[in-house]
Amino acid sequence: MPTPLRSMAAPLRRSLAVLLAGPALAAAAPVSALAASGGTSVPANPPSASSAPTGGVAVGPNVVPPPKVAARKRAQMPTLTSFSVGASRFTDGGTLPLSFQMTGTTGAVRVKLGVYSGGKLVASFDLGRRRTGAAQRYTLSSASARKLPAGGLILKLSGLDARGHHLRAGLQASAAHVVTVAPTPAAPSGSHSFPLLGTAWSFGGAGARFGAPRSGHIHQGQDILAPSGTPIVAPAAGTVTFTAYQASGAGYYVVMKEAGQDYSYAFMHLLSGSTAVHTGQQVSRGERLGSVGATGDAQGPHLHFEIWQGPWQAGGHPIDPLPYLQQWAAGS
Repeated sequence: MPTPLRSMAAPLRRSLAVLLAGPALAAAAPVSALAASGGTSVPANPPSASSAPTGGVAVGPNVVPPPKVAARKRAQMPTLTSFSVGASRFTDGGTLPLSFQMTGTTGAVRVKLGVYSGGKLVASFDLGRRRTGAAQRYTLSSASARKLPAGGLILKLSGLDARGHHLRAGLQASAAHVVTVAPTPAAPSGSHSFPLLGTAWSFGGAGARFGAPRSGHIHQGQDILAPSGTPIVAPAAGTVTFTAYQASGAGYYVVMKEAGQDYSYAFMHLLSGSTAVHTGQQVSRGERLGSVGATGDAQGPHLHFEIWQGPWQAGGHPIDPLPYLQQWAAGS
């Protein structure tokens, strides 16, 4: 019965064809169809291993580290680098110039000057707020001398900045200096003459005063401005101890010692050729010594006049002549 077998084979082949085609159809099904049936789609190009997962931090050779914070510079505390006084003696009627300098990066310093006698504070002067890195100056006035006891005193600087840092002394600067304070010497006894004849003169400004700053020293006398040729006379009777010439300083000058007193008088910048006395000569009060000039280191004609207690430039010391000159001018 061959015919029936052939009739059954055709349907079987069609059934096998359908069964074999099932997986192929399933594989060819679109992704959307899977998603619609509750499946999860898979990207065609999944992320590589080097890509950062969602929410993670990428780590690799090209990561830039955060910038470094610059180290803060350490503040420099206020430090005294220099301190000097203009003289070793201080008297009523005179002035005492001080100079000092400080370094530091914490701001201005409130500076005070303390005066000590026998280890005890006897006076204090407020020098105000002073900048660091700049030369500073202060002058104790003649009125200040009246507040101080006579004898050897110690002048000491101290200070405090706005942050509470104390001023300290540097390795090359001392914060203290010893100064001898002497009472004002009594005015030379007897009547005296003003050292210039005539009325065309003046005492000038602050730069003409005793104690005014000069290059490397302080002014040791009082300048009296007057026309060239004005007669210069001896304030009192005495002996001429020096007549000389100094090109870089005093020019032509005369020094005399008062008779019977421990005072010497110096007259400087005399007009060339006007010196009328010689060393060892006895002179009387009002006797002519020379004329006003501008020789030596002088800016215009004037008389530079000094009073020394003790020998001139040989163990004595200069004192402010202005009070005496004012007294003699009033008497004249």
